[in-house]
Amino acid sequence: MALWLVKPMIVEAIVFASALTEAVRLFVWAYQPAKKWKTIETLRRENQIIRRSSRYKAFRLSVLKRDNFTCQWCGIKGGYLEVDHIKPFAYFPELRFDINNCQTLCPNCHRKTDTYGHKAKLLYGNIQD
Repeated sequence: MALWLVKPMIVEAIVFASALTEAVRLFVWAYQPAKKWKTIETLRRENQIIRRSSRYKAFRLSVLKRDNFTCQWCGIKGGYLEVDHIKPFAYFPELRFDINNCQTLCPNCHRKTDTYGHKAKLLYGNIQD
């Protein structure tokens, strides 16, 4: 096939693939038991609103104080520390403000947990509210 015929087909395929990727990103659904559907984007927004609230900031500070601003895995004290939800924030909304469900970790140790980032999806599947 001549190059001048192939090149427009490749460009068209790339445009189609990127449009398809965008469509998939926008229409990924999380099933709700009440027969309602929410996009992943909506769930992320809800989680951001909660995490930016004064209640959550006070809760986070109480976890850090309880653990004496020390990583519970490696013992590093001070610096940048993260509050890890042992049972993931997105999957267990009833435990979001339970101090016994949280631990203080440094970023390196936090990344090693079984539930960090998208690893939680492997354990718990799709989010259901």
